[in-house]
Amino acid sequence: MEVKPAIFPHEQKNHVLLTWAQSMNGKIGYKNYSDDEKGNLFLGQLKISCKESFRMTHGLRASFDAIMVGSNTVRNDNPSLTCRYPHPEDSTCLAPLSMQPIPIIIDSHLSLNYASLKVMELARCGLTKAPWIVVAPSVIQRKTKDAQLQERWNCIEHYGGQIFVRDQEYPENWKDYVHLEKLQSNGASRIMVEGGATLLRKAFESNSFDSLVVTIAPKMFSDEETIGISYLKHLNLNHALWIPCGSDILLTTYKHFPMELLQLK
Repeated sequence: MEVKPAIFPHEQKNHVLLTWAQSMNGKIGYKNYSDDEKGNLFLGQLKISCKESFRMTHGLRASFDAIMVGSNTVRNDNPSLTCRYPHPEDSTCLAPLSMQPIPIIIDSHLSLNYASLKVMELARCGLTKAPWIVVAPSVIQRKTKDAQLQERWNCIEHYGGQIFVRDQEYPENWKDYVHLEKLQSNGASRIMVEGGATLLRKAFESNSFDSLVVTIAPKMFSDEETIGISYLKHLNLNHALWIPCGSDILLTTYKHFPMELLQLK
């Protein structure tokens, strides 16, 4: 797969960025097994990037309309999905509401407990934008008979969130899976896809993205305890930029990467 150099998202209305942090041997998270009888494998949080890369990521978030993650990422990490600019290390230093990206969660079966999520609490307090949730069409039929589903649906809408029902139950194309056209037409033109592994893989395999920003840390993790990815070996990186960022290296396909993001203090 050849990825051409991308322009910075302010210069292009619709833009999808894939971004993640990985170790030198491609590890992105700990292996977590669910308590269900299927023993599903989820991704646990793994501290990888340095503080300079962390600051860069929050500066980048300020340039996007939305941050997209999958339901497993939310279930495992309960992230706030905020822009803490210009001091990301300070959890109380939130950028103004106008700079906050919309949290987009791909939760096909509306399985999350939304009343307990940080994104809902922050929206309730008026500090961030309420999340958008993408669900499968079967949720519409199921919620009429499932009080718990109806409660989750009501919770999202009560705090100003929106629910987008995609057209197909299990579409193979990533754009259809996340209902991308509908999201972008409603104002989330520029979207950062930050994980988890399944969502990134679907986007990568369908070539449904415009650019990459990958943080590569000088660390190694064991195969037994962590989950790895091998996307980069499938790319033609002739147009990529390699930029030092603290102790990490950024791999980006942005043609003009905003170097000022590396100067955040």
